[in-house]
Amino acid sequence: MTAKPSLTTCQVTCFILCVFLFVGSTHGHLQEEWKKYVDSQLLYLRSEILQYVKDHSFILNTLRALNWHLLTLRKDIKQLDAGRRILKVQMEYSLTNVTKHVDSIEEKLKDLEEIIANHQQNTVGPDVDTLEGSETVEKPVQTTTAKPTTAKPTTQKPTTQKPTTQAPTTPKPTTPKPTTAEPTTPKPEGPKLRLAGSSTGNGGRVEVYHNGQWGTVCADNFERFEATVVCKMLGFSGGTIRVYKESFGAGSGPIWLSNLGCRGDELSLFDCRSGGWGVHNCGHYEDAGVQCN
Repeated sequence: MTAKPSLTTCQVTCFILCVFLFVGSTHGHLQEEWKKYVDSQLLYLRSEILQYVKDHSFILNTLRALNWHLLTLRKDIKQLDAGRRILKVQMEYSLTNVTKHVDSIEEKLKDLEEIIANHQQNTVGPDVDTLEGSETVEKPVQTTTAKPTTAKPTTQKPTTQKPTTQAPTTPKPTTPKPTTAEPTTPKPEGPKLRLAGSSTGNGGRVEVYHNGQWGTVCADNFERFEATVVCKMLGFSGGTIRVYKESFGAGSGPIWLSNLGCRGDELSLFDCRSGGWGVHNCGHYEDAGVQCN
């Protein structure tokens, strides 16, 4: 029998060292690969987070723009509604004026027809048959003319003219046409303006007196030109607008004017364009006020 070769201590030691060196080198390579993988995943997550933040900011900006457009659209709808009401009032006012003018023209035509008829009656000649049967008409008188005579040497016959008589005429009585005086109605008192809600005297809530009652003015379209006209109407040089109840408090009574459109050179606030008396879509929390200089 042959003996098996046995490993010596030196060989075992060399084998173990080789194993450790192989494992160490392999472990370092694995650590580097793992580190690269983790770094790549971190970069990916960072890019995803940045993209999410960017998308979130874009969505917020889009929502803000949509909200702004919605508010603008609501304001435009409100202005269109106010314009529709103003147009309706103006059309009704124009129709009323046209009806009044038509009635006035018809009355004038009737008066003109009566004048023409009276004139024709006064200018038409009287009927001959009526004149012959009337006792008040002067009948024509036949007159005789003297025949000419030739002078004779002996005698001359005198010629006599037949006297004519004129029938008496009686004037036709005329009855004067009664005239009735048209009743005069007192002219209504015009609108007035004042400032209320302040003790300074040069500022306050704008109030208007119309139809026997004090009311307020809505702040819709009430801007610098309207404030200037109000202050000049009260004797000041100019003014600025102050609106809503936080300035001079909310008023009471009717809201007489709204959607004013002044140019700034009017002598009175009532000369400015508006929606008409009592036409508005406001509340007293929108009462306009001014601060005059």
